[in-house]
Amino acid sequence: MQISLLEQKIYHIFSPLQTDKDIFQKGIQLFNDGEFFECHEVFEKIWLNDLSKDRLFHQGLIQVAAGFHHARKGRIGPAGKMIQKALEKLASYPEVHGGIRLAHLRREVREWKPGRPFPKIESEA
Repeated sequence: MQISLLEQKIYHIFSPLQTDKDIFQKGIQLFNDGEFFECHEVFEKIWLNDLSKDRLFHQGLIQVAAGFHHARKGRIGPAGKMIQKALEKLASYPEVHGGIRLAHLRREVREWKPGRPFPKIESEA
């Protein structure tokens, strides 16, 4: 049985010894590299097991990544809907949350237009 390239990437991303913090950092790296589908998969691994107050935060990041994945594929309508849902989920969190400059990310996502470079997730300074 042959493993797809995506399955190989995801297999190498996750290790039983990785913490959620390590996985989260990998998700940020994938997002900033424009690997939005893979980023979505990585953030989803945290979200699926998250029962904390950060569950909507993680879901919002997943939706931003999914929205940009749709946009990259030219599916602007679904991208816009997904990004709107993401911004609604992220709205209640503070300016800096989870080690990232969330207010900056929300602003960049809100102002993003097709054809422009995708925003980056910036770490807390």
